[in-house]
Order: sequence, then structure tokens, then C-alpha cells
Amino acid sequence: MIIEILLLIIVCSSLYSQPSINNITPNSTEVQKYKKFELVVQFTAQYDNPYNPDEIDLYCIFISPTNKTWRINGFYDGVSSSWKIRFTPNEIGTWRYKVFVKDNSGETSSQNYKFSCVSSNLHGWIKIAPNKRYLMYDDGTSFYGVGDCRAWASYSNFDVLKNTGGMNIVLVWLGPPWMGMIENTTSGIGRYDQRVCSRIDNYIDTAEQTGLHIILCLWPHDALRIPGYPWQGGNWDINAYSQITTPEGFYSDTSTVWEYQKKLYRYIIARWGYSTALAIWNIISEINGTTGYVQNPTAAENWCRRVHEFFKTNDPYNKPTTGSKSGDQFWNNGYNIFDLVEYHTYKDNDVDSIARTISEFLRTAFVSFEKPNFVGEFGTQKQSLQPTYLHNAIWSALCSGAAITPMSWWWENVTDDMLNHMRIFSEFVKDIDFVNNADWKLPQCSIYPSGDIYVISCSSIVLGWVKSISDSKERNITIQGVNNGTYELKIYDTWSGFYFYSSEVESKYGSLSFILPATTKQDVAFKLVMKNKENSEHIVDIGNSILVKIPLKQNPVSVKNTQVVKIPYMVTTLIPTKVRVAIYDINMRLVKELTNGWEYKSSLYQEEEWDLKDKSGNKVGSGIYFYKIEAITDYKVKKILLDKIVIMK
Repeated sequence: MIIEILLLIIVCSSLYSQPSINNITPNSTEVQKYKKFELVVQFTAQYDNPYNPDEIDLYCIFISPTNKTWRINGFYDGVSSSWKIRFTPNEIGTWRYKVFVKDNSGETSSQNYKFSCVSSNLHGWIKIAPNKRYLMYDDGTSFYGVGDCRAWASYSNFDVLKNTGGMNIVLVWLGPPWMGMIENTTSGIGRYDQRVCSRIDNYIDTAEQTGLHIILCLWPHDALRIPGYPWQGGNWDINAYSQITTPEGFYSDTSTVWEYQKKLYRYIIARWGYSTALAIWNIISEINGTTGYVQNPTAAENWCRRVHEFFKTNDPYNKPTTGSKSGDQFWNNGYNIFDLVEYHTYKDNDVDSIARTISEFLRTAFVSFEKPNFVGEFGTQKQSLQPTYLHNAIWSALCSGAAITPMSWWWENVTDDMLNHMRIFSEFVKDIDFVNNADWKLPQCSIYPSGDIYVISCSSIVLGWVKSISDSKERNITIQGVNNGTYELKIYDTWSGFYFYSSEVESKYGSLSFILPATTKQDVAFKLVMKNKENSEHIVDIGNSILVKIPLKQNPVSVKNTQVVKIPYMVTTLIPTKVRVAIYDINMRLVKELTNGWEYKSSLYQEEEWDLKDKSGNKVGSGIYFYKIEAITDYKVKKILLDKIVIMK
């Protein structure tokens, strides 16, 4: 009997000690699509550290109107001393949800609840477009980033950036070390400084109100550097991880240190990941400025991959990641890890060289990685070079494949003039559909008389920027590798923000040419948008380079009462190419070679003539003949085109 009583006491005690949910308060029972839905949850549970999900785990299961399941983790807000769950719905209709609380004694759940999601004019969070080159909103709307780097600057001027500068994105640091890191030596490892968290709340709230998006840097290089190793300054001594490991161990320890980091990243995602204002996770800024990277670069890059994969697995909104090196270094290993390619440069103190430096990197990245790319930091302390320095950087970047404008570092030196140039730029790109075109490329182009030209194109759009043209001379611009058809040409004054010239331009045989009017302007931009597409050519490709094109109207050719047949074609690759053109009868017997065997072709437009004679000089009779164009590069890549000619006498 005594044993039975003791067992009953133990069972009752266990039931009593299990967590219990006392109250759930939603911010609304009706929320707009892509707006925050927040629950404040009151519960009773056993735990010591509210930031340790191994002790206390609050989460919610949301089920969408189309029955998709979302698990959203909760977090402890130490400012308001409350537990919260934040979520952003992306489907209109009735959502169902249930809250769960788990501690070391067990788990409990709430009853089922509902809320309604109604339409809004919002587009959702940022993600990578299907073409892998640009960014878009969750609803498929195109997003081209226009902004700068604000690091630890005040968020109070976000409205100025949006309204005056036309910006839509800024890069900020999660917690500048000297202003306080989330996890610091005062709060202690595994506990999060709520003053810093409150500051980030304010960043996010203000960005949402002003329509700005944030690239959030989790680890500035200062936080992971011992002063002087490798750079001056450093705040490793106030980093909470200094209490349990070394700078190298921060990267290489995959047990205790990594377990603490995972809990920190989970908290960051739970508290701020919901927001459509938070666009990109910047995992590490200038990793080569951290002590651990100098000591063990392999371990540091392996850490990058672990953090990237953690966010890919645990961020329910799948926001893109990025990271960077400093010192104008091409970080191939890092670019292979993160979703976006990011570059930093400070080497140029000249308005012309900055355009070339940025373009060279972005073009290289565009060819090397099928990912969005951008310059996350750049700048000059020579204020006399502004606004031309910024101006040249952003326009060259656009036409070299960037998904976001280069982000200027010295925000305290940003003038109204500089903001105005950002606004002018944003007006130019706002109606460009960067998303629904899968074939963005960097085409071959030429300008005469001389000038600097930067061009990017896709199947229906060509964007260009031309500088060094203020000599009042007309210029002929030719762009190759574009689709045939009629394009609307609009030329844009990049200094005043107005289109000052428009016309229609025809593209034939994959080549488009137009006259740029004489101007005294330093530079202009142009936009070509296809109006009518013509299916008028065969295209033979070697990789991304067009080798040979011939007009379809020649295939087949019906010839009557003529002395000669002209066979036009184009050779548009930079790879050294030999071509052979010959005529064959219906049985594919050689009639006549029109080239002298294999001939190198160096010019764009080519044409061979057949005088309707065979190789002996005799006139051929009526019938069906074929002309064959063979092209071979010095790399032994060979392509053949074969089409017929009908001769009637």
C-alpha cells in the first residue's frame, strides 16, 4: 500500500511539473499578407536559461490554406520579459496553428487556433530569381537593390535614404563589437544582451516602415580579431566566445563552440527572420581580417559552409546568404559556398578607374558563378571626387551584371548630391524586369569613335552605359548576340534623370546598331526593349559564344532567272574560327567549294556567292542543291549548317 501511494505521488508530481500554456495573445486575428503575425505566449515551465532551447523550447506549427506546414520557433524577449512567436504568412485565406512548449519534464500543446490572412500591396521577402542572376520578391516581382553600407549608423535616417535617395536596401551590422555584441562577456556565453537585440528590433521596425531592406551582417571582422592580428584594432576580448575558446577555435571547434553558435543563430532567425525587411544574411564581413582565418583559413571556410547550411536548413523563409573578404581579393572558395558573390574594394582614388575595377570584378564573377553578385563595400575618402565616383560605380555595375548597386562605406560623407544620383539611378531600373528573362549575358559590343561602353542583355532587353563621350560627336554603337526584331531605344541622361532621345532600332542576323547622338554629357545610359520579335535565323552555339548565324529566308532558296546565289552568314565568336562553304547535289556529292578550303574569318559579316556552276565551270541543271557551312575553332569545336537551294529553269 505504501509503495502504491509513493508511485501515485511520483506520477502526480510528474504531471504537475510538466509545462502548461496559460495564455496566447495574437496581435490580430486578421493580418495582411507578408505582414507580421505575432503571438505572446504565457506558460509555466522548468528552465534556468530562457535562451537555451535544450532547456525550454517554444514553437508553433502553422498550416497554410493550401495545407503547407511551417514550424516557427519562439524566443524570449528580455526587454518586455515575454515569450513571442513571429511569423509572416504568404497565402491569403485561413491559417491554422498550434503552440507547443517543451522542457526537460515533457511537452504540452495548445488547442487549435485560426487567423485570417488578407491581401496587401506587399511583395514579401527577398529571394534569388529562377535565372540565378538577380533577386526577386516572394511573389515573383523583380527586385534590383539600390543602397549603401550603413554598418553601425543610426537607423533614424532610413526615411531620408528611401525618400531622397531612392534606396531600397542597406547593409548593417548585427552588433558593432564596441557598441555591444548580442553574446558578449557581460551577458556571458549562451545568454543574449537584450539592449543589442532591442537595437536590431528598431532597425527592423524602421526599415519596415520606410520600405527599406536590410543585409544583416552577423559577424563583423572586428568581433573575431585580436588587436593587431592581422589588423589594427579588434574586439575579441569582449566576445563571449573568448571565454571558452581561441579565435581559431571559434571556427574549428565543431562540438561545444558550434553548439553555442547554433543556438545563437536559431535565436536570430526566430526573432528577426520573419521580417520582409530583412533581405540577406551576411554571415561574415572581411573574413581575412579575423585572427582565426589567418591561423587556419581552411577551418574558417569550413565554418562558413556550416553556418550557411544551418541557415539554409533552419530559416523557414530561405533568405539568401553572403560573405566577404577585403583587399580586392577574389574569394573563390567563399563564392562557391554562399548564395551571393560579394566583393569589397578600396584601391581606386580615381573616377575612371573605379568604373573599370568594379566592372572587371563583376564581369569575372558573372562568367565564373551563376549567382547574383554585388560590391558590398567600396569608397574613397577624397570627397572632391564625389558624386562622380559613386555615379560611375553604380552605372558600370548595372551594365556588368550586378544585382545590387555597389555599397558606399563612408555614410557620414554622403551628400544630397550623392543621394540624388541614387534616386536618378533607381528611376532608370524601376521598370526593368530582371526576373522573367533566363538568358542574361554580357554581349560583345563596339563603339566608334572611341568611348567606354558597358552592356548587359537578355532575350528582350539590352541595357548600356556609355562614358567619355563629351566631345559633341555622334557615335556608332554595335551590339552582337541579340535576338532579331524591332527594339525601342531610349537614351537616358544619368545626371538629370530624363530620357532625352528615343527611336526604333532593328536587329538583324543577331546584330544591332544605332547612332548615339552627339552630346556634351559626360555619360549616358540606354535601354533597348524588344517590341516585335522575328524568328529569322539559325544560331549555332559553342558554350556561350555564337559561332555562326545564317538567315532563314535563304532556306530553301528558289532560284529562277538569276546568275548568282548569295549566301550571307556571320561569325561572331572571339575564338579563332575557320569556315568552309560548299555546294552539294541531292545525293550529297560535292558540286563546288565556295571558299578556298578552310579559311580564317576575322570580320563579323560574311557572304559567299555561287555562280550556279560546278567545280569544272559548267552550268548546273534544275534540281535541289544544298549549301553547307562548316565552322571549326582552334579548339577543335566544329559546327555544321546544311540547307537547300531549289533551282528552276
